[in-house]
Amino acid sequence: MGKTANLTTLKFSLELLRRIPSTRRITVSELKQQLDAVGEVRAKRTIREQLEALAELCEIERDDARPVGYRRICRDRSLDVAQMCG
Repeated sequence: MGKTANLTTLKFSLELLRRIPSTRRITVSELKQQLDAVGEVRAKRTIREQLEALAELCEIERDDARPVGYRRICRDRSLDVAQMCG
């Protein structure tokens, strides 16, 4: 993967993290609508795959409801992506 692709993936990951709330769950469909609205058009499958990867690395909780929902588990506000990237 080239440098440009890595930066694109990083930007997309940060955009996703910024949009995952800590106070409620959010679905892939809701995230897709938000991303589409700001020109970050991605397939639901791409969003879902990236969320699964981020959930393994970050404090993101995935529920087993249908549709699946995600939410951030914020313990340390100093590393809050929404504040860093907002």
